[in-house]
Amino acid sequence: DILFQEDSSHPGIQQMELDVTSKESIQILLKQVSGQVDKLDLLINNAGVAYNFPLAETDPEQVFDMLNVNSMGSLRMVHHFLPLLLKANGKVITISSESIAIPGAFQPYQVTKIALEGLHKTLRQELLIKGIRMISIRPGAINTPLLSQVKELRPHEYLIFKKEFDKFRIIAPKYIGKAMEPATVAQKILRISQKKRPRYVYNINHDPLRKLIAFLPERLRDYLVKFRLTKM
Repeated sequence: DILFQEDSSHPGIQQMELDVTSKESIQILLKQVSGQVDKLDLLINNAGVAYNFPLAETDPEQVFDMLNVNSMGSLRMVHHFLPLLLKANGKVITISSESIAIPGAFQPYQVTKIALEGLHKTLRQELLIKGIRMISIRPGAINTPLLSQVKELRPHEYLIFKKEFDKFRIIAPKYIGKAMEPATVAQKILRISQKKRPRYVYNINHDPLRKLIAFLPERLRDYLVKFRLTKM
């Protein structure tokens, strides 16, 4: 059985293994939580995975697997914990990403976060009717394993996009920007969660270069990507 584990370094905090793609895993967690509290003030959906590959050449099931965690996982959690949230007029925080502003080649992570934002906006309207507030937080670079995998991309023997992906894996780390420590981000999220009338969206540690690129016309952005991956 999966049980709570007390965090000795932080009294009052309990940890539990959870698979957000599994209905059974979420139900076990719900049962454990319901046994200790009768309402839920705050739900933070933060589960995520990130890989880089050419969407056009990769088995679509790999994209589905990412969507299943990054997008559908959030929906599953809201669905199962809704009764507890209703009793508290609680809040739901969705951890999105600054990258939704500039989706790009070989970056399915942005695709999953754009899908997540769509789900979030629909849920936000529905839950507001019942007194539950939803907040989207769009952080930039954070020093986590998700960021490390971008810095450590390895060559891959793609049949169609091998040359372009090799260039991408060299270029991508240069566009990460200054990363923030997870503890600092967590403190900011905690303060946001305590606001009585929070905004719909909060940006944390957004990279100035990404902001600039996001303002460029899409056609220009497309040709800049093509140029960087094929001409340099």
